[in-house]
Amino acid sequence: MGRHSPANRGPEVVFQPKVYQSWQQGINTLVEAIRPTLGPLARKTVVMDQIRPGTLELLDDGGSIARRITQLSDRDADMGAMFLRQMLWKVHEEVGDGTATAAVVFQRIYNEGVRMVAGGYNPALLRRYLHDGLEVIVEQIEEQSRAVDGQKMLSDIAASLTIEPALALALGDIFNKISYYGRLEIRQTQGREIRHEFVNGGYWDRQLFSSEQGLETSALSMEVKNAAFVISDLDLDQPQQLYAALQLAVHESIPGLIIFANHVSEQVVNFLSALRMAGKYSTCVVKTPGNDPFEQAAFIHDVAALTGGIPLIREAGSRLEAVKPENFGRADLGWTNREFIGIVGGKARPEDLEKHLLMLALAYEDAEKLSERRRIRSRIGNLLIQSATLWVGGATEAEIKYHVAEAERAAEVVRAAMREGVVAGGGAALLSCRSGLL
Repeated sequence: MGRHSPANRGPEVVFQPKVYQSWQQGINTLVEAIRPTLGPLARKTVVMDQIRPGTLELLDDGGSIARRITQLSDRDADMGAMFLRQMLWKVHEEVGDGTATAAVVFQRIYNEGVRMVAGGYNPALLRRYLHDGLEVIVEQIEEQSRAVDGQKMLSDIAASLTIEPALALALGDIFNKISYYGRLEIRQTQGREIRHEFVNGGYWDRQLFSSEQGLETSALSMEVKNAAFVISDLDLDQPQQLYAALQLAVHESIPGLIIFANHVSEQVVNFLSALRMAGKYSTCVVKTPGNDPFEQAAFIHDVAALTGGIPLIREAGSRLEAVKPENFGRADLGWTNREFIGIVGGKARPEDLEKHLLMLALAYEDAEKLSERRRIRSRIGNLLIQSATLWVGGATEAEIKYHVAEAERAAEVVRAAMREGVVAGGGAALLSCRSGLL
């Protein structure tokens, strides 16, 4: 449902009962678009795609349906719809599932509340009873919660959110291996086949220097066993800055060297390319991952904890010319290509890595914003033993888009279940709480 221009009305003050009646109309309109998706049967709502007029989307997720409804034609009713829309999207983002149940429960509470208040009931007293009832429900649902155990149970949870058995089985296998914090990348592919593979170690998105944009993929790819890493945010302008690090690496009998830097000149890129093409030494400089200084600092700390190297930090006055053996991080394997940088088998002391992971886990628990929690979860996932890639597709672009969104939602719900446990769905868990409210 798209954005329509409300009737041309000037400013006006709206009084009761029109206020709550308009809100009620907007809430009911939004909920009735979501209600068909409630329950174990796969039923969908058809929504017009606003980016490509004439294209239809088939959606079975209450949060996504609410997100597509951007405005109602009645501006007063629109306020109620947008209030509920924001709440449902928050449920979708933080929980992943349960938006349809939340929508119909909200509708019933609001409609019954309006009826009671209009009949003379004290709204403050009603609010207190609702709050007290919420505490009872939360306590009873926590008692009903069961821990998730084993691949079959993980697959069963995924199957409750998708009609594709192959996707449910794939997600069960993936999370059984990569655990709650593990990195999962969902990619599009042509055709209907659903497949997945596991990647040893962690990997990060690679950002190319401007001087590397025109290079062939082969010139940007390297794989080195028993690799060493220089972890830094330095700017490298002259090839001479590399001499000390290269000489030290050769002296230490290191087969190959990967240097992280904030900026690299075209001269340095050409020098390293010539060095590799001549077969003299395997080395490359890659941009320190991160879209801002905070993300770069996080990467530097994570890789230092993974490989045991001491970083060279620009603000601390570090220079690559003064590199020492203890600055080198070590790993069983280091690799790069046009898209990613990977590290397998970091050789930091296990107790140091464990301490760093514990620090990140505590930060994850303390984080309030969902975006921050996901960022920290991704950092932890890159430090674990295994990551996974899942390919999903379809016959058309719309079908591919739908299956990718379905896989992402199912993955988030499986993660949440691994962390919080599971209860009966479709509102059954709420129904079992009735005895505590009587």
